[in-house]
Amino acid sequence: MKFKNFIINKKNIFIFCFILTSLPLIFITCMYVTARRTGLEGARGGPQDAFRHTYTSAFVARYASPHLVKIATALTERNSNSEYDKMDIHNNYLGIQLGLSNIDLYSTIINKIKNVELKTKDHNKIYIMDKSDWKSSDIF
Repeated sequence: MKFKNFIINKKNIFIFCFILTSLPLIFITCMYVTARRTGLEGARGGPQDAFRHTYTSAFVARYASPHLVKIATALTERNSNSEYDKMDIHNNYLGIQLGLSNIDLYSTIINKIKNVELKTKDHNKIYIMDKSDWKSSDIF
């Protein structure tokens, strides 16, 4: 593959930067769609939310870096008094563990959700909230 005729100019730099900055949004959208397609309830606080956080973190840890998951978690889950943030943090770190292991991520996480314990402290299990605390997602 030759790039002999590629010209570096403002237009090409803009296109490159636009594509590069769009990738996280595209990735996050794909993860939301994947979580919705599981058919799980509870887009916020429930099994669907737990799946989305665990699966996304596992995927990023496996194919990019566990440090990237830790940075994203620190930036997005900052309210230590929020049960939703506690749940998300727990499931993100479980996702890191799963992502670094040699397993099928999707089926393993679905099976863990089937054996879920409410508000568990066990770092090997999915954490979800009581059904009365589940909310629908305003995003998708």
